[in-house]
Amino acid sequence: MPNLVLHNERNLLISVADGNEAAYKELYTRYWDHIYSTALMFTKSPQIAEDIAQDVFAAIWLKKEKLREVIRFDSYLFITARNLIFDRLRQKTFTSSYELSLIRYFQDKTDDLLERMALKEMEIAVHN
Repeated sequence: MPNLVLHNERNLLISVADGNEAAYKELYTRYWDHIYSTALMFTKSPQIAEDIAQDVFAAIWLKKEKLREVIRFDSYLFITARNLIFDRLRQKTFTSSYELSLIRYFQDKTDDLLERMALKEMEIAVHN
C-alpha cells in the first residue's frame, strides 16, 4: 500500500509540474494543514502562519517544474516551509529591532530638543 501512495504522489507531482491546476489543488488540500500547523508552531501567530502557508504553496506553483526532480515531497515541502518561516521570523525580528531603534533615536532627539528649548527660554528669562 505505501508504494501506491508514493506512486500516486509522484504522479500528482508530475501533473503539477505539467501545470495541471486540479493536481495542484489536490496537493494544496493534502498538505495545507500540515504546513499551517508547522508555521503556527514556530510563529505563534495564526495570521503569520496562514501567510507562510500561502507563500509555500505560491512558491511551489512558481517553481512547479522542479517537482519532477523531487523524490521526497514531504522533505521538499518541509524545507521550503522552514526557509520561509526563518525568513519571516528574521524579518520580523529585524523590523522590530529597527523600529525600536528609530523610535529611540527620534525620541532622544525630541527630548534633547525640548530640553534645549526649555534651557533657551530660561536663558531669555534670566537675561531679561
